[in-house]
Amino acid sequence: MNPRWFAVIFVAVAGGLAAHRIYDPDFWLHLAAGQFLWETGAVPARNLFSFTHPEHPWVNVYWLYQLLVAGAWRWGQEPAAVAVKVAGVAGLAAVVMLGYRDRREPVGLFTASALVLGWLVMLPRLTDRPEVFSFLCLAAMISLGRAGRWGWCVGVQVVWANVQGYFVWGPIVLLLAAAGGRAPWRWAAAVTAASLASPFGWRNWQLVADFGQTMRTFGAQIQELASPFHPLVWAQSGSSWLFMVWVTAVGLALRAGWTRVGRWEWMLAAAGLVPSFFAQRAAPVFVLCAWPAVLAGVRAVERPGSRWAWLAVALVPVAAGVAPRPVATERPAAAVAFLPAGARVLNVDFHTGGYVLAARNRQVPVFIDGRLEAYPPEFIRRYFDAQTDPGAVGALAAEFGATHVLVVKDRAATRALCARLAGSPQWERVFADAAAEVFVRR
Repeated sequence: MNPRWFAVIFVAVAGGLAAHRIYDPDFWLHLAAGQFLWETGAVPARNLFSFTHPEHPWVNVYWLYQLLVAGAWRWGQEPAAVAVKVAGVAGLAAVVMLGYRDRREPVGLFTASALVLGWLVMLPRLTDRPEVFSFLCLAAMISLGRAGRWGWCVGVQVVWANVQGYFVWGPIVLLLAAAGGRAPWRWAAAVTAASLASPFGWRNWQLVADFGQTMRTFGAQIQELASPFHPLVWAQSGSSWLFMVWVTAVGLALRAGWTRVGRWEWMLAAAGLVPSFFAQRAAPVFVLCAWPAVLAGVRAVERPGSRWAWLAVALVPVAAGVAPRPVATERPAAAVAFLPAGARVLNVDFHTGGYVLAARNRQVPVFIDGRLEAYPPEFIRRYFDAQTDPGAVGALAAEFGATHVLVVKDRAATRALCARLAGSPQWERVFADAAAEVFVRR
């Protein structure tokens, strides 16, 4: 199969799969922070948007992504923000097509299968988050390394250190390349130093340490932080099975072509495998780190000129047709619009806080939002324990002076909580629709 046609189809399908409405709840917090940045010109470095812990420090490594999406929103609202995501996803696919394999080689069945399967493993994480651009930076750095352009990696790292916490993989990629004899050690040192080129300097690495603690503390309560082998993940998501298929395919590819895989590629694949076993959100990191080794391995058994070559290009649109589509979460737009300005809202759903902040232009402070790193761990633990208990909700509301309780009815537990709050003498339901309910203390 002509590699140019395959690349065009692959990039087009990857971008098309990303062209859907915003559904990831974390997007709204980043939009609100970006709006603050546009209005003030200052990078928020503390928890400004919550009335519970407004002075808690926040290493906002995402500020460049927030500036980008908020600027797009100011220009064209949601369609423009979706276009930013589509551009990031399509750009990631293009970098993989251009930098992960020899562009002159025809694409055969096994090469296409490895690319499509890896993309399907990444697909659940290619959402409205800064992670998309983090994956783009990782792919760019690996591609530049394969071309021997190590100096360009420093510039990529400077951008990456201001986009998302996975920037830690930049130094890892270069250190492994240096250890494998592919890159001079001076470039590994330069990329590591470039990680400090942000408004937060050395505190960028503090975020990495804090996130590790968060994973250990809340990995069993937040699905994306759980291992792909966690029983709840196995039961609720087909991504665990797909991940195991990918791990098996990687093993087979490396076994088939182990003499063709360089030492750096081996080390990259092994390094990417480790975090993906502890948190399913790290699966794309493993895919991007393993692809160079896998594609080198499958070339040992590839038959580009066989009569099955037509199936190579057919795999991409077929896989896109059966790929799981993201389900758009119901936005509690009417309930949020009902809240009076200045209300102190105890949002029962963890992620709803970001939507409240963005929809009301930060005029309605929230109890908590999607930033685990911006709140004390003990406070988050108490919040999770109280989510389905009206008495505990009331105690937290009294302790922190919440005036309203917002409950999004997206699951059985929150619908039951609404019924119990409505029957409590302490609370009065003042708004209800199919998506959410609002309560005030009697």
